Amino acid sequence: MSKRVLYVIPNYECNLKCSHCDIKNLKCEYNEEALIKVITEDTYDEVILFGGEPTLYYDRLKACIDTGKITSITTNLIGLTSDKYDLIKNLHVTTSWNPSRFNPIQYSEWLDNIEKFKDLTVLVTLTPELISIDPLDFLKKANEWNVSGILFEQLISDKNTEKHFIDVDKWLCDIADKWNIKAENLILDRVNNWYFDCDSTYTLRPDGEFAFGCPHKYNVSFARKCLSCSKSLTCRPCKLQSLCSFPEELYRKVNSHENSRQI
Repeated sequence: MSKRVLYVIPNYECNLKCSHCDIKNLKCEYNEEALIKVITEDTYDEVILFGGEPTLYYDRLKACIDTGKITSITTNLIGLTSDKYDLIKNLHVTTSWNPSRFNPIQYSEWLDNIEKFKDLTVLVTLTPELISIDPLDFLKKANEWNVSGILFEQLISDKNTEKHFIDVDKWLCDIADKWNIKAENLILDRVNNWYFDCDSTYTLRPDGEFAFGCPHKYNVSFARKCLSCSKSLTCRPCKLQSLCSFPEELYRKVNSHENSRQI
């Protein structure tokens, strides 16, 4: 049975301007009473504070945390004051890195802040800019991070091309060749669980509106070709991708590695 996951968005505003983000420009009124009512009236396996940047407004952050329902938060860790840190220090934290995400001062702040959490994962979106980096240079950068894990996420964009996903697959294969066993297992885990099951994922907007699906888009259906694809159970495709984003060569590589370890 799939996990029931609720994304809670207290605000769409953000203090960064990542070029690949499709959420930061959305507008919505804040209705705390309606928001808290939805968070507390049902049970979920995971309740994720999302954004925008969910730590931007202290009062909204505190109201959500005080429900006792929040299990994790996705945050850029920029502008994290001590009082905000105290609210989220016991949560699982997911934060993102991309080549142009931070200026040097912000990157230094981000490095300092990731050291403060015991359970923190770095999410890396597979943008064209990211996969243009030599895998060894990326690994040198990743070695600066003292984190629980690194997860890769496909870029959601209507500008994606088949060539982009082929290039992503090749880049991930190069990473797997050069990384250690722990990281290969992280990649395997992300291939086998590439996305949450959309049928049990829900989003709560700042105004308290509840919808099926992830924060990027609500109530969408799988492409017909995905439903009949032999890889659909392994891939668990994203409903927002119009093209196949499954990293097939990486999947073969890592499965081959796993099989050889069992012999």
